[in-house]
Parts: sequence; C-alpha cells; structure tokens
Amino acid sequence: MQLTKDNEIVVIHDERVDRTTDGTGYVQEYTINELKQLSISGDDEIHRIPTLRETFELLAPYCKGKGLRLNIELKNSEIRYEAHGAEALLIWFQNLILRIMLCTHHLIMIQ
Repeated sequence: MQLTKDNEIVVIHDERVDRTTDGTGYVQEYTINELKQLSISGDDEIHRIPTLRETFELLAPYCKGKGLRLNIELKNSEIRYEAHGAEALLIWFQNLILRIMLCTHHLIMIQ
C-alpha cells in the first residue's frame, strides 16, 4: 500500500509507478484522480490502481464467506510517510468487519 498526494491509500507494491504502469514517478506525487488515469501493465484488459477501500469492497464478501484474513503490508521504505497516513489507515480499519493482519518491516509505523 502507498499513500497518494491527496492522502488516499492505494494498493500498489512499489513506491514508484514506473515498473507496473504506463506512468513515471512516485505514487505520492499523484492525486488519486491522476493515478486512476494510469494503466497497469499486464494482460489485454485495462486495469487501474485500486484504492484500499475498493479492494476491501471487492474482497470482503469472499473473505467473510470463507473466514479468510487479509494480510496487508504497510509499505514505508524509501519514502517515509507522516504519521497521519498510518493513523488514517488504522482508524479506517476499526470500521471494518473483516479479519485483518497488518505487517510491516518498520515497527515505528504502528506504535
């Protein structure tokens, strides 16, 4: 997950969009609307970078029905996000009825 310029949480592994989309630069340099204009590389279908909310809405019925958890990695390596990004994320999680496991290589993010 990464944070956009307008503080939307998006589901993308890299901090840059270069490797997986037709764009260039850092995710944090784009607004959510600008990111939604990029195409994800891959098969013949056109895919867009999803927000965390869109991902939950898509997976929630399946996860609830199967009793599955989502494993969400909080990314924060090359670019250090301000605390409000992690706080917003955790507050948002409190409103979910999903079972979620958070993981990170940066313990400071969740303290």
